[in-house]
Amino acid sequence: MHSSTEPSVTDSDAGDPVVSAESPEDLASENTSRVEREQASTSSLQAAKSPTDSLSGSGPVRWDRFLLYNVAIPILLVVAGISVMKLLGKATADPQLPPQLDAASVLQSLPETRIEQVRSLASSELQLELMVDGNVVPFIESFVAAEVSGRVVEKMPICEPGTIVREGDLLIKIDDTDYQLEVDRLTKLKEREGNALAEVQQQVVNADRSIELAKKDEMLQQADLKRQIDLGGFASNAEIDQAKKALIQSQQQVLELQNQRDLLNKTRYRLESSLQLAETNLRVARTNLARCEVHSPISGVISSERVDVNAFVNRGTVLVTIEDTSKAEVAANLRMDQLYWVINQNGNDQLTQYELPQTKAIIEYKVAGRQGVVRHWDAMLMSYDGVGMDPSTRTVPVRLIVDKPSVVRDAVTGKTIMVDQTNALMRGMYVRVRLQLDPKDDLVIVPAKALRPGNKVWKFTPNQTAFDSRLKELTQKAEMMISEAKKKDIDLVALAKEQEEKQLQEDQESQGADSGLTEGTDLASKAAFDPESWTAGWVKTSQSLYPIESLLVEPANADAFATRAKKRDYWVCQAADGEIKDGDYVVLSQLGVVPQEGIAARANVEK
Repeated sequence: MHSSTEPSVTDSDAGDPVVSAESPEDLASENTSRVEREQASTSSLQAAKSPTDSLSGSGPVRWDRFLLYNVAIPILLVVAGISVMKLLGKATADPQLPPQLDAASVLQSLPETRIEQVRSLASSELQLELMVDGNVVPFIESFVAAEVSGRVVEKMPICEPGTIVREGDLLIKIDDTDYQLEVDRLTKLKEREGNALAEVQQQVVNADRSIELAKKDEMLQQADLKRQIDLGGFASNAEIDQAKKALIQSQQQVLELQNQRDLLNKTRYRLESSLQLAETNLRVARTNLARCEVHSPISGVISSERVDVNAFVNRGTVLVTIEDTSKAEVAANLRMDQLYWVINQNGNDQLTQYELPQTKAIIEYKVAGRQGVVRHWDAMLMSYDGVGMDPSTRTVPVRLIVDKPSVVRDAVTGKTIMVDQTNALMRGMYVRVRLQLDPKDDLVIVPAKALRPGNKVWKFTPNQTAFDSRLKELTQKAEMMISEAKKKDIDLVALAKEQEEKQLQEDQESQGADSGLTEGTDLASKAAFDPESWTAGWVKTSQSLYPIESLLVEPANADAFATRAKKRDYWVCQAADGEIKDGDYVVLSQLGVVPQEGIAARANVEK
């Protein structure tokens, strides 16, 4: 048979069997070897299974491995753990001496607290200040507009932004040709109306004279008629009739003259009205002529100008904006709680609903770029800035007036400095407003460190019952420890001597370590406990404080905040029901949880 000279490839040489061109005998032997290998692999897998699997018929039983991993090894671990516990033995606490019951030891066992005395605002002679932010706005901002239409023919050199002007200074001239012609026309019209009125007035005078003569003639005619009638038969009827006719003619003449005078009076009234109208028109024309020259209505600084020469302006066009710099106004916003303290001041009984008490204030401005340079201005809170609250901030807008914005007081030295108007209080400055309040209510000054979350404070009250309570507690503990020592047959005397020797040794070692301390090391903690410096008392929680505003003052250890060299944070608070008052002590240190009934503690109370 022909056999291939090339070697066959099996699964031992590659991952999958490869069919090669071999003889049938070679293929049969290869299949036989492959079956044998698969049976050997199956046998090894069955041997690796647990004895329980083998017992179920899936493979031969391996009891040696089962007993080793499931019985022998766990028993050995348990025995080893018990042996280690016996070797280590039972842990017992070192015997302790009963607490000492002398006054110094009992006092030292109380929790130590740092306290500070509360001062009332009145006794501290400090000023309650409310701090709010403000913005400087112009006291008076005048928009100078053109009152006549025309072409700008001249613009004064001072009409430039930033220039200081006085009231009445000429700024701009408008072409007055048309207005001058109108004045001339109305002047002539006035003269004509005046002459016509003078003529009519003269005619009225002449009419009055004619009426007077006509009345005299009437009187003569009446007398002549009476004389004719008195003659009786000596006067004929024709003569009497002639006399009556003459009287009637005289009366008719008087009536005609009176009618003429009435017509002349009406003409005079009409001419007087025409003359008055001409005078009014002339005054208007002269006013318009004068308005061709635009003058500064106030003294101040020109903030902007909006017109050039040869520009045509209409009536009402804003030409120049001038700010009054003699005073300044600061716009600020107060919260409702701040507004309450502004209104709740002494001397505030006669105010109406929309009035605020005139309250002194300090305007504070920090100069940018100059560290520590702060300027102060004296101001006065005048009134609300409108009526109602600002809907966006829910605050109340108010206005403050600075009478002398050019008079500056240095915040550190207190010296008054006169500055020019370019360095004075100007519009747009963001400033701090310090309202100087005079509250009606009695307020207290509390250290900021004494305030706890929820506006709580821990009040320390010196009381001997705190010491007695601690003494009773320690006595019970000592009796219990002595009883336990007797049960365990512990010699407390020997134990005390042993601990005393141990403490002496530790003190000697610490003295050797202290020899290498530097000059700045605090050795106060190594001093012996002095019971005379401490007072026992109760620490209880008070929730009756309402913080108003923070202060920076001197601690209450030298003349009641007299100096301001070293400053600390304090809060001015309102105490409900007088629970915290002048002279009380508040705790500054941490004590953990203070129950409602309070805890006994000790504090260094100045005596």
